[in-house]
Amino acid sequence: MESNDLRIFQVVAYEGSISKAALKMGYVQSNVTLRIKTLEDELGTKLLIRHSKGVSLTPGGEKLLVYADQVIRILDEAVKALKNNDNNNYLKIGATQTIAASIVPKWLSIYSERYSDVSLSLKTDNQRGLIEQLINGELDGAFINSQFTHQNIKSVFTFNEELAIVSSTDIKEVDEVLKKPIIIKNDINCPYRVLLEKWVIANNGNLSRVMEIDSLEAILKCVSDGMGISLLPKSVIKDSNKVYTHELSNEYNKLPINFIIRKDLNVNTLINNFIDVLFES
Repeated sequence: MESNDLRIFQVVAYEGSISKAALKMGYVQSNVTLRIKTLEDELGTKLLIRHSKGVSLTPGGEKLLVYADQVIRILDEAVKALKNNDNNNYLKIGATQTIAASIVPKWLSIYSERYSDVSLSLKTDNQRGLIEQLINGELDGAFINSQFTHQNIKSVFTFNEELAIVSSTDIKEVDEVLKKPIIIKNDINCPYRVLLEKWVIANNGNLSRVMEIDSLEAILKCVSDGMGISLLPKSVIKDSNKVYTHELSNEYNKLPINFIIRKDLNVNTLINNFIDVLFES
C-alpha cells in the first residue's frame, strides 16, 4: 500500500467527490479513480459509494480513513523532524474568513507581543478545509463555528460570538429588512448563512432572492449600498455609519466558536501558550 494512495483516498473522503479531489491535488480524474480502485483491490473491499452528489464512504472506507489520517500525520511529522528546524518557532493558526476578521487578530497581537520570537501564520479556509489541514498537521490549531465529529480533534476553548442583522442605513424596520435579498456565502454549511435563513423563515420572509458572495468586505459593501441584508458578527461591523445594525433575539444573536487542536498533539509549548492567551483575554 503506497502512502500517496492513502493521501488520494483521504482527500476524496473529505471532499466527498473524486472530481474535486483531482482538482485539489492537480491530478486527472481517471488517475484518482485508478488509485482508489487499486486500494480497493489490495484491501479486498469497497471503499466508496458513488452517487449523484459525489461519493460517500462505506463502513470499510470509514475504518480506512481513521488509519489513513494517522499514517499521513506520522509521515508528515517525520518529514518535518528530519528537515531543518527553522519551523520550531512557527505557530500556524487557521480560521474561517469571518472569524479571522473579528476577534482573532486581537489574540494574535497579544501573543505576538508576549512571544516576539515566534513567527505567526493565520490561514483562512472553510471549516472542512481547516479540519483537514489540522488533521494533516498543516495547522497547530483552528477556530471553527460548527459542531465537529472527527475523533482525532478536540475543542480546548469556546466563546460566543455576538451577531446582528445588517442593512443599509435607510432601512430601520424589520418589515422592510425582510423584503430585501439576503447576501450570504456560497457555502451551504456556513453557520451564518444557516442562521440567517432560519431567521428569515421564522419571520415569514422570502428566501427566493439570494446573493452569494464569498468576500466579507464585498458583503459589507453590498449591504451598505442597499443591495440586501446579511447576518454578521458585531465585531466585524466596524463602520457603523455605513450600515444599520438590527438587534436579534437570544435564539439568533450568538454563535459558539471553538478553538480546536488534534487530540494526539505532542506537547507543544507554542500552542499551549496561545491557549493560555485565549483564556486570559
